Amino acid sequence: MGIGTSQVRVDAYEKVTGGAKYTADMEPKGTLVAKLVRSTVANGRVLGFDLKEAWAVEGVEDIVTCFDVPEHPYPTPGHPWSVEPSHQDVADRRMLNERVRIYGDDIAVVVARDEVAAKRAAGKIRVEYEEYRPLLTVAQALGRDISPWWAKEAAQSLPPGSLGTPAGEESGAARNTFVRERAPAPDCIGDDRTGWGEGDATAIHEECADNCLKHTGFRLGEGAFHDFEGMDGVAVVQKVYRTQTVQHCHIEVPVSFAYMEHDRVTVVSSTQIPHIVRRVISQALGLDMGRIRVIKPYIGGGFGNKQEVLYEPLNAFLAMRLGRPVKIELSREETLACTRVRHAMEFQLGAAATPDGRLLGRKFVAYSNQGGYASHGHALIANAAGEFKQIYRDEKVLESDSYTVYTNISTGGAMRGYGIPQGVFAGEALMDDLARKISMDPLEFRLRNCVREGYEDPHTHVMFRSYGLRRCIEVGRERFGWDEKRARYTRENADLADGAGTDKGTDAAGAGVSTGAVKTDVAAMTGVCADTAGAGAGQKRRGVGMSIFIYKTGVYPTSLETASCRMVLNQDGSVQLQMGATEIGQGADTVFTQMAAQVLGIPESKVHIISFQDTDVTPFDTGAYASRQSYVSGKALKQTGELLKEKILGYAAGMLRGESQGGPQGKSQGGSQGKSQGKSQGESQGGPQDGPQGGPQDGSQVESLGESQAEAEGAAAGGVAVPYDVLGTDGAGPGAAHAASIAAHGRHPAVSGLDIAGDFIVEKATGRRLLSVGDVAMTALYSLDESVHITAESTVHCKDNTFSSGACFAEVEVDIPLGKVKVLNLLNVHDSGTLLNPQLARAQVHGGMSMGLGFGMYEELLYDEKGRPLNDNLLDYKLPTAMDTPDLQVEFVEVEDPTGPFGNKALGEPPAIPVAPAIRNAILHATGVAFDSLPMTPQKLVEGFWKAGLTKRPQPHVQGMAG
Repeated sequence: MGIGTSQVRVDAYEKVTGGAKYTADMEPKGTLVAKLVRSTVANGRVLGFDLKEAWAVEGVEDIVTCFDVPEHPYPTPGHPWSVEPSHQDVADRRMLNERVRIYGDDIAVVVARDEVAAKRAAGKIRVEYEEYRPLLTVAQALGRDISPWWAKEAAQSLPPGSLGTPAGEESGAARNTFVRERAPAPDCIGDDRTGWGEGDATAIHEECADNCLKHTGFRLGEGAFHDFEGMDGVAVVQKVYRTQTVQHCHIEVPVSFAYMEHDRVTVVSSTQIPHIVRRVISQALGLDMGRIRVIKPYIGGGFGNKQEVLYEPLNAFLAMRLGRPVKIELSREETLACTRVRHAMEFQLGAAATPDGRLLGRKFVAYSNQGGYASHGHALIANAAGEFKQIYRDEKVLESDSYTVYTNISTGGAMRGYGIPQGVFAGEALMDDLARKISMDPLEFRLRNCVREGYEDPHTHVMFRSYGLRRCIEVGRERFGWDEKRARYTRENADLADGAGTDKGTDAAGAGVSTGAVKTDVAAMTGVCADTAGAGAGQKRRGVGMSIFIYKTGVYPTSLETASCRMVLNQDGSVQLQMGATEIGQGADTVFTQMAAQVLGIPESKVHIISFQDTDVTPFDTGAYASRQSYVSGKALKQTGELLKEKILGYAAGMLRGESQGGPQGKSQGGSQGKSQGKSQGESQGGPQDGPQGGPQDGSQVESLGESQAEAEGAAAGGVAVPYDVLGTDGAGPGAAHAASIAAHGRHPAVSGLDIAGDFIVEKATGRRLLSVGDVAMTALYSLDESVHITAESTVHCKDNTFSSGACFAEVEVDIPLGKVKVLNLLNVHDSGTLLNPQLARAQVHGGMSMGLGFGMYEELLYDEKGRPLNDNLLDYKLPTAMDTPDLQVEFVEVEDPTGPFGNKALGEPPAIPVAPAIRNAILHATGVAFDSLPMTPQKLVEGFWKAGLTKRPQPHVQGMAG
């Protein structure tokens, strides 16, 4: 019972039998269907519509264009709101957009009696545009070259300290952090890779003339990174790493319906953030919050895409306009192309180390392709920059600059890991490349330089409250067989290469340059495969790689962390549990049930959690994101459970002293007459006069404590016997009086000798059963003397955070001529604090590893030159299948965290983070070729192997003409 056990999911039966009700299962009869009309240009402006043919379609009820909706710009991301304008999200969306910023932008909507009519009418609408040049890359949007610093001419290179330090400030302190809104891009020189002339970029948002949504930077330490270049005895690696655009691919597409109840609108939606949806609808419609109700049923996955308010405001607007229920359900193609994606990012990184593996300094310059709208905006790449700072210790200096840039591709939003998968891919590839350059085993390099126990971020002051990172590395090393495999594959690959060459420092993917004064004897590398020569030698090779990560738990102190919980004691002694936190498939409701059972001392079968959230009745919570719910919402649950338990025990103490006499027949519902008569509760036969519960079902003897015994036990426990009215029958209400009691005494003195175990109130010292919880509940509710409905509700404003951490180990076999990678073995090792449900924890890790595998090897959303998605369907968008997935191995290092409500910390997102770089580093070990962009597809690998000389480029066959 309680946390730490592998309880069956509370929603398992309903989901496997089809009983679970999702949004589309609940729509009212006669619901109208709305279909979006989407732009066929990526960058432009709508000038007008021809609606004549669309209106002629039978069944059309309404057509609304971008010229008909309220002009209320609103923000869409699922962030906690702030009363401080400087901390509010960018409001750059309307329900329908006249200014087109992505291909497939929402410009009009058709409402019809059925889906066929809605689709037919939408297809007949003609649109006139003013079209602008599509800006698909960061360089195109900025209108200038963004070549990395090492590619610039020496005369035009940046002066020491200029990047990352505000003018007039000294370097080397954590206070040297700055945020520049709407900042211009850095001055860049070199070739114009975009092909556009200077100044050709069109402002995608008029208020952001240079298309740079935000720029932040910082510098820690003394000096500057460029001081290491050419320094004797120092190895320097400077490279570019790139990650791609991917989509969440949750099973249930975004869907909602809305209907009116008098002057109030109700929206039922598949969302991770029901309370935030309510607030955003209010902003978009200019409607009082009290007139809006949002209901979240079961949800078929979200992964961050449903941490966005996508179409609920438009749905509410249509229902209010027509006075009838309206549904908006996206197709799979619309979901892939027109909702949210993981940001594509480019990282220009540098790192310097001594020959014995001391990390001297690093430099981080990164660009995030935001797409057409701000959504979660700069938070993603800022998160990546933060993790880059936190995970390793730089002896001398760390410089960092991050840019988020509007473009005309699909809008980037939240996705599992929130910028960290991109940043960890780049950072962990960099660490392997640096370890390779100094001939050091990459695992040993990480052990030497990774963040230490007790680390505190110099900017946010988030601390490693509990530390298991090094243990994760060591456990993985042993469990994976790292040392043996690393040495064996190094020898085998050297033999296959038929004579290894020296490390050329080349990037086979053409992404960057390695420089430095340290020369490398590749053949002497410990566990590092040499570069290879000889086309066709060793067609299949194996290698192993690893990566590490750290991850915060929740969003404090960047944003508000608050959560509430409500518990109600039912007449049978069971508890109704309401959480504003949302179950989205991750098992939250099961873990919350276990938490409640743990705190209250009752079995899980007696906890009934309400899986639907309804903003009219559900206590407030910001929602499911940031791996926060078991940590933040768990604190609220624990606090509420303690309050409820105190009330139950307080009332039970009064019953045991015989103070509650007002049952239906003038008796205590516990079955005792007047003061305690020493009767056994087991003698009750369950008739109306003996109390509805009839005593324990197993016939065990349950004794009532007499007044003197209760007083004696209270005194022995350090308390005193006091009247029950201290708990809340004095007119101030049970909650207020109880809170005052706890504030004064820590807990009520009369209950210090009592506890709850199973279904019973027990004597704490001996475990002796005294009353059933059901008897207490019935008496409390129906007593003619002291009728009290025992409930508890509380809010936690969490002002703490901590780090989870872990490592991933990958073993691969690479078919060099085919460019095919077979992942033989994947192992994730996690420090997530105390495991709440080991079976669910493993399932979380398995799912995250699968997502990381797709990110690393297969998935990419592609666009043509006009910004039109090319593979916005699950046939052409390649996801890994069971045939692509090896047996996934999981280990945990349980280090109790003092800040977690049950010693727990983040687990939901971390499993997806380290897989891609571990596979990349394993391919590097197997082949000696570094692939610095994702996904690592066969075509990309084959081209890399051609450049490295591992296989011959096929010559085009030219057939001679007959003479």
